[in-house]
Amino acid sequence: MRKKNVKGDETNFLKSSSSATLKKNGVDLKDIIPNYITTDPYTYRSLKYFIKQNRKNQTEAEALLWNRLRNGQLGCKFRRQHAIECYIVDFVCIAKKIIIEADGDYHNDEQQSKFDKIRSDDLSFLGYKILRFPDKEIKENIEAVIQKIKDNL
Repeated sequence: MRKKNVKGDETNFLKSSSSATLKKNGVDLKDIIPNYITTDPYTYRSLKYFIKQNRKNQTEAEALLWNRLRNGQLGCKFRRQHAIECYIVDFVCIAKKIIIEADGDYHNDEQQSKFDKIRSDDLSFLGYKILRFPDKEIKENIEAVIQKIKDNL
């Protein structure tokens, strides 16, 4: 997927969006765009407020899980409340292309379930594997959750 930058020069490509080689003047753009940039600047600006709010107001399950994922404890770097395209994911290891979602009770709602399915399909299309865990499971059996994450790394 191609996104225009401020100058109108169509060189700002998202690394996660395509497996094709993206070149300008013989330089592979995937080599010069940092891998943590997974959305365009305009989308990021519109999501930034929500990302900050989500980090400030994390659920108990998210806090518990983050304490086990942070600082490379599982052997890879995880980011929390990270924008990928137009979505904000709870946790992502970009190097392994693994997304972890802590699902509260509202994910059982029919409308939310439909949105989650579309969102998961979009992120899977970009090459990410999505692991979803109910908040209750995270709070009651964090060791089993961590083992499932390790098994998928």
